[in-house]
Amino acid sequence: MRDYSTSRKLLNTGCTTAFSGIICLNVMISPLLAETRAAKKTQEKRSCRAAECSSGKLTTHQIHAKRAELVNVTARQQNVSVSASKMSIPFLENPQIVSVVSRKLMDDQNVLRLADALRNVAGVSYADSYALYDSIRVRGLSTSGMTYLDGLKTIDSLAINETVGLSRLEVVKGPASGLFGQGPLSGLVNMVSKRPETRNFATFTAQGGSWSYYEGRADINRKLTSSGVVTARLNTLYRKQDYFVRASDMETLYIAPSISVRPTENTDFTMLFRYSRASGHPYTAIPGYGTVLPSPWGNLPRNFSVNDVDNPAQQRQTFVHLGYMLDHRFNNAIGLHQGFRYMVYRQTYNRWLFAGSYAPDLSSVSRYYYGPYNNHGHDIRIDTNVNLRFHTGEWSSHYMLIGVDYGINGTNSTTGYATTTALSLVNPVYGNVLDMLPGATISKARQDQFGTYIQDHLKLGKRVAATFGVRWDRATAGRGGSNPPTTAFSPHAGFTWNFVDQIAFYFNWSRAFLPTTSVDYRQNILPPQIGTDYEFGLKAQSHDGSVRGMATLFQLSRTNVATTDPAHPLYSIAQGEQTSKGFELEGEWSIRPNWNATLAYTYLDTKITKDNRLLPNGGSLWLAGVPHHIFNIWTKYTLPAGALKGLGFGGGVHVEGASPADNYTPRDPYYGRTYKTSAYTLISLALYYERGPWSAQLNVQNAADKRYFPSASLTRTTVGTPRTIMGGVTRNF
Repeated sequence: MRDYSTSRKLLNTGCTTAFSGIICLNVMISPLLAETRAAKKTQEKRSCRAAECSSGKLTTHQIHAKRAELVNVTARQQNVSVSASKMSIPFLENPQIVSVVSRKLMDDQNVLRLADALRNVAGVSYADSYALYDSIRVRGLSTSGMTYLDGLKTIDSLAINETVGLSRLEVVKGPASGLFGQGPLSGLVNMVSKRPETRNFATFTAQGGSWSYYEGRADINRKLTSSGVVTARLNTLYRKQDYFVRASDMETLYIAPSISVRPTENTDFTMLFRYSRASGHPYTAIPGYGTVLPSPWGNLPRNFSVNDVDNPAQQRQTFVHLGYMLDHRFNNAIGLHQGFRYMVYRQTYNRWLFAGSYAPDLSSVSRYYYGPYNNHGHDIRIDTNVNLRFHTGEWSSHYMLIGVDYGINGTNSTTGYATTTALSLVNPVYGNVLDMLPGATISKARQDQFGTYIQDHLKLGKRVAATFGVRWDRATAGRGGSNPPTTAFSPHAGFTWNFVDQIAFYFNWSRAFLPTTSVDYRQNILPPQIGTDYEFGLKAQSHDGSVRGMATLFQLSRTNVATTDPAHPLYSIAQGEQTSKGFELEGEWSIRPNWNATLAYTYLDTKITKDNRLLPNGGSLWLAGVPHHIFNIWTKYTLPAGALKGLGFGGGVHVEGASPADNYTPRDPYYGRTYKTSAYTLISLALYYERGPWSAQLNVQNAADKRYFPSASLTRTTVGTPRTIMGGVTRNF
């Protein structure tokens, strides 16, 4: 049994609560250090005695190897959760839901896009009206422009996030402002970069597929010192692909080197660099008539292009990241983490065309010309926190996090916008779009954000844990304007009860805020949107980790949504409200070492409950683009022995229900009836073969070649990707 005499001495000094414990930190450090050293020596002796009993005496080298192995395992376990929750809280003790998509699962499914990988997560759906970019909904509400990379907010507006350099994806469910500050009210997506490992390996992959798609990628890891103190890793990718839409393609170059320095088992300093460039010809969402709505001229083909085919749209994006991650454990009671990233980016577009109004007989559509657009800027993010572990009684232990973060973003942009020639939907004629002159007005914007946060994970006995905290933020937007800064407190609290072995009940309450750019008739910025979430459910995990899952019921409210000011119709007031209620079921099961499966199911009831324009007489309205039901299952089986050892099969099914297409145009003007996106089912298949250092893989997505539309409106309907076949070969060294 642990000796709690030191903790009792601390209690006698006045450190009776978590907060007073921080104040008494200087008093605590000395006895904790002594207790830590004594416990460490005792544990080493126990480990050695146990080893001697089982296999004879251990040599000094073996003892150090065992300790290093333990450190490596602990570090891997900590890294699994520390990015999204900033603390390594055990799964069954954490009331905050964090779903993880592993690198292995992304490789098995051969996903190229963020949205495809996140189909494996309950509560997540796709919501892009541009048809090409990463735009995600969590629990029915958009998280666009608020994606995180290694725990720090990144710039991803109108971007395609490359997944090849990621070790995993994390999705935080529910408001996350308690640790991350201003952001999506329903959750956030955090991408975790691959980092150097303490072993030598190299992997080279070449693959190709439908629509002239081909790519080559490499993942190389090396120890730069024999002891493994300094290690380096390089992830690279070159991809060239045509899309299924006419005159659309993209070329991608991705380079991500990283270096880790681990001078001791308690210190890890990793420098991360990333260069990503995508250039080509993007495609555009197409009209609603002939897709989700009938047309007297028949259905539009899936490869229909609103952009000019002879002089297509142009796009070029360049993102450069330079940063580091520092983790240091002073002892078993005190740890430090700091993350920093400096980012510069440039985005240019031209000749990007979008559908406008229809001809009376629906035979043609007007078009808007977007461009030339030039946006460049910089972004700086830094997050520093300290975690403390201490006891305030024989049956209560604290794991506390105290941190501050700061972010600044500055952009300069010019843009052009005009109408251009109409396009026939029956016999389209291309080559008649004239180039526009660049806009003369330079738009400058600056955003600053500072936040400080504290969280305590209180363990009461062996089965009950409570996690609670609060964050204060100050955010400003604009340059030289009169807009006052936005300040907000974001509290959160929850508990878990491990009422039976391997199963826990949990409850969580949290609030979040999201600043807005909408103004009232006095030109004052509206107050931030507020999100409040209540949820409870069950979490389960087997001792060996082969089974893991969770079932959740939640209710999320969103207030202060901008809506039309009845007295000043050209302006807004913060009186709108929305709600999202639902159920999520998510699980993963390693049935056998060579057979695994994942499952995700979501029921969503997402409504607009107050809006002066859409609901002038009260009532509620189903939020457009959010289906009631989303289901996803995936499994992979590999033959473990015999002549065909290494041969594997994979398959999955993704189902999304119907949803309203457009809240602002609930009835189409031609037929006068309501319209919505139809439910659809997608089937994915995979074939694998591995022999020695070589492996081959074949993936078929949308195997039944289903014609479907993930999101829709009268003028912007996203066409789902037709059947896609990809095959590749990998060599491991």
